[in-house]
Amino acid sequence: MDNTGHKGQEMADALLAFFLSVEIEITNCRGQSYDNASSMSGKYKGMQTIIRGKSSNAVFVPCSDHSLNLVGQAAVDCCRDVVAFFDFVQQV
Repeated sequence: MDNTGHKGQEMADALLAFFLSVEIEITNCRGQSYDNASSMSGKYKGMQTIIRGKSSNAVFVPCSDHSLNLVGQAAVDCCRDVVAFFDFVQQV
C-alpha cells in the first residue's frame, strides 16, 4: 500500500478504504492500538478518534510496547557507556 500521508484523517481514510476492499465492517471493530503519535492517538483529530466515530466499540489502548521502548531509549540515552555499547551491538 502506498503512503497515504501522516495526518490522522489520511490514515483513517486509508484504513477504512482497505476494510471496504476486503469487505470488513468497521462496526465490527472492537479495539484499536497505535503508537503514541498525536496523528494516531490524538483525541480531536487522531486516527483513533475518527475510527471511534465510526464504531463506538473501537476502544483505543496506547501500544504498551511502543511506550516501553520510549522509556528504555530515554533511560539508555543518559549513559554514554550504554549508548556506545548498543551502537557496537547494532553494528555487529
